[in-house]
Amino acid sequence: MTIQYGPYITIDLDKIEHNARTITALCGKYGIDVCGVTKVTCGMPQVAKAMLRGGVACIGESRVKNIHRLKANGVATEFTLLRIPPLSAAEDIVTSVNMSLNSELPVIQALSEAASRRGLVHNIMIMVDLGDLREGVWPDDLLPMVREVVELPGIRIGGLGTNLSCYGGVMPSEKNMNQLVEYACRIETAFGIKLRYISGGNSSSLNLIASGKMPRAVNHIRIGEGIILGRETVHRVAWPGTFQDAFLLQAEIIELKEKPSVPIGDTSEDAFGGKPEFLDRGERDRAILNIGREDVVVEGMKPVEPEISILGASSDHLIVDVTEAENVRLGSELAFFMNYGALLAAMTSEYVEKRSLRDKEIVSEYRSIVLTEILPQRAPDSDRILNIDDLTAGLNELGRSIAERRQIQGNAGIVAEAVAEIINDDVIPVVYANDPNTCLGIYHGLALSLPFFGTIILSAHGSGITAFTELPPGPGGVEPRLESERVAFIGLREVSHEESRLIRRSRISAYTLEDVDALGMREVIYRALRTSSMGTDGLHVTLDLDALDTTVAPGVHRPVRGGLSYREGHLAMEMIAKSGLIRSLAVVNYVPERDVNRSTAGTATEYVLSLFGKKILRI
Repeated sequence: MTIQYGPYITIDLDKIEHNARTITALCGKYGIDVCGVTKVTCGMPQVAKAMLRGGVACIGESRVKNIHRLKANGVATEFTLLRIPPLSAAEDIVTSVNMSLNSELPVIQALSEAASRRGLVHNIMIMVDLGDLREGVWPDDLLPMVREVVELPGIRIGGLGTNLSCYGGVMPSEKNMNQLVEYACRIETAFGIKLRYISGGNSSSLNLIASGKMPRAVNHIRIGEGIILGRETVHRVAWPGTFQDAFLLQAEIIELKEKPSVPIGDTSEDAFGGKPEFLDRGERDRAILNIGREDVVVEGMKPVEPEISILGASSDHLIVDVTEAENVRLGSELAFFMNYGALLAAMTSEYVEKRSLRDKEIVSEYRSIVLTEILPQRAPDSDRILNIDDLTAGLNELGRSIAERRQIQGNAGIVAEAVAEIINDDVIPVVYANDPNTCLGIYHGLALSLPFFGTIILSAHGSGITAFTELPPGPGGVEPRLESERVAFIGLREVSHEESRLIRRSRISAYTLEDVDALGMREVIYRALRTSSMGTDGLHVTLDLDALDTTVAPGVHRPVRGGLSYREGHLAMEMIAKSGLIRSLAVVNYVPERDVNRSTAGTATEYVLSLFGKKILRI
């Protein structure tokens, strides 16, 4: 398991589920659907699932990357993009989310063009500014803009919404909510359409709802802080019946000494340009904790123990007064409540570990894997692509496990059914075989389980390209939902004339070794991930061992010198792992008779571990 020495956040999923259930029950009394907002947690899948268990109707996020992460980790629901879309992201948005919040006509036109190209209809919620002066169409411009939007192909106006109390601090009221309803009625009357949602803001609207004064036509609300921290956002008062400690920040005492309360000597600005002031309280017991301003907004922290007070912080250290506290010692941990700003910073920081709890036990975001072997007959472990003992030990160190080892004998249809079953069980199939054509069954299995998936293939040859341009129906006539524009080949160095023609005719992204040399592996993987993850429910990776140089992987069917280096291969796996999108893996093209000292098997095993999170300096 990964060794952590830094601060961490405990995330009580049971309390988040309870908070969601409390708030959805209140809103449900008035016919209001709740969109659970996960953006402060950076799209944490466990939090989204807890919200859905608590009754939210959909998930709202401000970043498409987080939506990709949620989808790839099995969060099955409708998604709403809360941040106003940029023009540059239209293609990604129409394939990734069910609805987006909009206020700019040129952006909506770009969404229309992107949706039309793909034969889609994208739902938008038009935002109207009711005085808070953040996003939204000014009321005088609303009907003229809608007049143009209703004529756009590929766009459906799904709702009208507003955002209050975020920038200007304007509170939701009967007056401005009735204005929202009035504008919605004008749109429906003028253009003969029915809006699915009239969205009455965020957690700041909870008081208005609870008072029974929210207009009955308002049927949608976007709630983040009310569920996450159990607070309404007008007065930041704890919401009745909810927990405020679902998220707690823990930090370790790394120094504990008695010191004066006032610095000795002439003072100037501190490290952040401020001029600190000190109250002389004599000698005090002071603890330094392993967290600082690089990790969290210190002003938003509050010690759980009231006897402890925060004195100040540098970039790496938090200084607290523990004179009145009991049982404080070097190495012990102190807990802190956080406000929204502090939580946002801590969840964003890569230096703060996140520990999810259910029934007070730590749960992992990571799935187990099922090793799926496809061979005509059982072979000894010495002939297998992966070193099973090394793989098992490495996965255990990463906090993962092998849920099952399974052998499959049969055609692509049997492979497809097995892969679909594994994915439906919310585990990752790791398929290894000597025949790259086995991947046909994998693609069909993915099609049976996931609405859309992307593919990255590391291979020296273009033989697999045909599969993405002429893939036949699978079991039951299922057509794989595999779009060539979501496929990326990496490491090509021996491609036939016909394969080259297919690449040019399709929208497959193909990166040759020349591209890797010119761009660098980091940039190539970044582009491949962007291509393959756009609008998908996860990522399949095929590691064809012939992509690697023969000095790294000699045991392949058609060895070609000059392939990817050992380190380039590792970098590719590490970057894919960091994306958090992996849903299935195939390792193919192994010839044990050519594998001197099983070096190829050793390399393949190391690459699989890298794909599941192993790093050089931190396992």
